[in-house]
Amino acid sequence: MVSPAQPEPPQDGAADAQHSETDRRRAAGDEVLLDALATGLSYLEAGELAGLSARTVRRRLTAPDFAAELARRRAMRVSDVTGRLVAASERAVQVLLELLESQVAGERLRSAELILNMGRRFRSDTDIDVRLSTLEARPAQVAARNVAAERAS
Repeated sequence: MVSPAQPEPPQDGAADAQHSETDRRRAAGDEVLLDALATGLSYLEAGELAGLSARTVRRRLTAPDFAAELARRRAMRVSDVTGRLVAASERAVQVLLELLESQVAGERLRSAELILNMGRRFRSDTDIDVRLSTLEARPAQVAARNVAAERAS
């Protein structure tokens, strides 16, 4: 029997409803927080948007699922920006090529310098990407060879 001094527990699922409402509010706050952090806002700024303290934001970032989702959203943003830059690069190269024909010697020189430096950097980056991909693929290739060797024996 429940004493009169203690409130009776809800009988109609009100606790579950209250709990799920809290979960919904937290999920909505997390959405705001994730978007704010993914755009590069500080913990304080993102927390203010989500109605949280910077300390709470840091604590949320210790949750593996939350941190993984933030990393995924940041990677998506970087990918989007990279795509836009690549699309615009054709026009940028055209501008540099046009400046090579400029009547102003300084513009021609600067354009030539930029083209040479960027070409060297892109070749180097591409070479590094190829080497890294090769190194990353090796463990999988070795594992596949080991599995094949075990099956053959």
